[in-house]
This record gives sequence, structure tokens and C-alpha cells, in this order.
Amino acid sequence: MKFNVFRNIAILLFVALAAMVTGMCSCRRASAEKPSVVVSIPPQRYLMEAIVGNKVQVSCLLSDDSNPETYEPDMQVMLSVERSDAYFIVGTIGYELAIMPKLQSNNPDLPIINTSEGIRFLDSHDADEGNVDPHVWVSVRNTKIIAKNMYAHLVKLYPKWQKYFTKRYQALQKSLDEMDRNFTTRLQQAQHSSFLVWHPTFSYFARDYQLKQISLDDGKEPTVTALRNRLDLARKSGAEVLFLQPQIDGRQAATLLRDLNVQKITINPLSMKWNEELTKMVDAIASQPVAKKP
Repeated sequence: MKFNVFRNIAILLFVALAAMVTGMCSCRRASAEKPSVVVSIPPQRYLMEAIVGNKVQVSCLLSDDSNPETYEPDMQVMLSVERSDAYFIVGTIGYELAIMPKLQSNNPDLPIINTSEGIRFLDSHDADEGNVDPHVWVSVRNTKIIAKNMYAHLVKLYPKWQKYFTKRYQALQKSLDEMDRNFTTRLQQAQHSSFLVWHPTFSYFARDYQLKQISLDDGKEPTVTALRNRLDLARKSGAEVLFLQPQIDGRQAATLLRDLNVQKITINPLSMKWNEELTKMVDAIASQPVAKKP
């Protein structure tokens, strides 16, 4: 009888000890977990991580090779957004607008921050994409505004790290200013020159440096005749470089452009290393001679 009593006491003590250890481990895991925010595209992630450093976990919905025009987040992705501290949207991408009602319905307290607030928008080149050109991040000057919006809300979300964020934000803005000045200086020789694209993604970049973007895609099924007309315009402009995108420039475009006698360069505007991609564009355009008037 006494043996059974001692055995039961021992079992109870073991259970209690196990529960205590489990609780302590859970607390350690909870305290070790970083706060998290979500962004929509890799260039946003670059800017966000430059500000938050190692204080906040940054998740990104799109990968470098995704096409935002066809992307549809699955249930797991939606849950990760809802469990984050905030969702920083570009504010111009179609899939963001599509998932917004569900996000707000499932988690009405989730802060959703529009990082494009304050940007001077260009008209859309495609009616299917809304009233404004959505590719606001393909501009150093726009990314300065995006970063400013991120910083303003981050210090509200995490006031205890304000000094840390401020120091990193100021360093980021300094690097963006230097990049913009460098681009401006290098593109002076091509101040009024043109460049070719298949899909008109670089309108904001062109606006920043007074360049002309000529799109070979009119939003319809391309024909040889339509392409020839656009190529005639391109040749008259003096454009000698064509920028293609891995997400949306398909085999048909490659076939039609195969015999085009211009320099073809693949540019990924959704790359995490967006600054390197823009630098590739500047390298190519700056090396062109000044365009002659037709």
C-alpha cells in the first residue's frame, strides 16, 4: 500500500516537473522569436531589412522570379500575413488589392501600410493594371519615399528601437542619394536618348533621368507588322539597347526580337538586388552615343 502511495507521489512530481520544464522552454522560445512584418516584393524587403537590421524578421510574399500580375497567395501565405505585426504593401499591385478584403475581414486589427503614399504617380500603360503605373519601385527617388514611409511606421510599431532604426534609415537614405547622384551624372550624356523594352516597366526610371522608354508590346497579341512599326520608331530614336524581363517576356517575344540588331539585356525589376539591376541599366544606357534627332 505504502509502495503505491510513494509511486503515485513520484508520478505526480515527475508530471509537475515535466510541465515546469516544458513551460520554461515555451517561454524561452516565445521570448526568442523576433517580431515580424510582411512586404509584397523583394525590393521592399531590401529597403525594410536595411532599416530594421536584426531586430525584426521580414517576410516577402513574392520571390524574385514571380510575376506579380499572375501571383495568387495560398492559404499558408495569408496566415503568415495575418500573424505578422504589420503588412507593408506597395499599394499599386493588383494582387494586393485582391487579398485586402479577406485580410481585413480575418484580422481587422492588422496594420496595413501603403508605402507608396506621397509618390507622384504616372498614368498606367495598361488599363488592366488600374489608373496608375504600378512599378513605382523601379526608381531610386521613389524608393526614398517608400523607405521614408516604412521608417515612419516602424518607429510607431517598435518605439524601443527608434534610435537603432533612425541610424540605419539615415544610412540608407544617404546611400540612395549617392546612387541617384551617380545615375544623374552618368546619364547626362544620354539625357534625351531612348531605350527599348518589351513591357513598359521602367517609366519612373525614365522620368527621373529624362529618358524615353519605347515599348514593343502594345498590350495585344504582337504581330510582325506592329513590331516593325515600333522598331522603325526605335531606330529613329537612336535606341541601341533592349531590356527584357524574365517574368513576363515570353518565347514569342524572344522569337520576334531574335533578329533585332540591338544590345539585349535581361533586367529583373523584382530582384532583391534591385539596385544592381538599375545599375546595369545605367551602364548600358550611358554607353550609348547621344541620340541624334531624326
